[in-house]
Amino acid sequence: MDIFQKELDNADFDTDEACCLMFGGKKSYELFKRLAPVLLDDPVIRNKDFRTDMDRGEAFQYQFKKLARVRQLVKEDKSVAPDWINYTVFTYPLGGLISSSAHHGMFESFIRNIGSKDQVKLYLDDIMGYRILG
Repeated sequence: MDIFQKELDNADFDTDEACCLMFGGKKSYELFKRLAPVLLDDPVIRNKDFRTDMDRGEAFQYQFKKLARVRQLVKEDKSVAPDWINYTVFTYPLGGLISSSAHHGMFESFIRNIGSKDQVKLYLDDIMGYRILG
């Protein structure tokens, strides 16, 4: 994390502004900063095993273990529950909670953050309801 912080400190742009954009707004970014220490240090969520070495079944089991752990953290009042509004808070540091993380992390966040108001109105509900996939 020290190397990452050095890069942030040396950036020639407003890193907080970039992070707000990446997380879908200031509220989501603030939530990430509050939850990151809990999520990034959790031994279940930040398992060092690489998913690329897992077969499809193992990857699904791994994702469900992470989701169950987040649910446990919510019950312990150490986290908030992921929902369609704060999903990017969980997607970025965790590599996604479920196998549709590319759908949310790339497609949904692109439409939500860069799409026009008309595109958001036209597509976001269908994206969140998995009626269209990206």
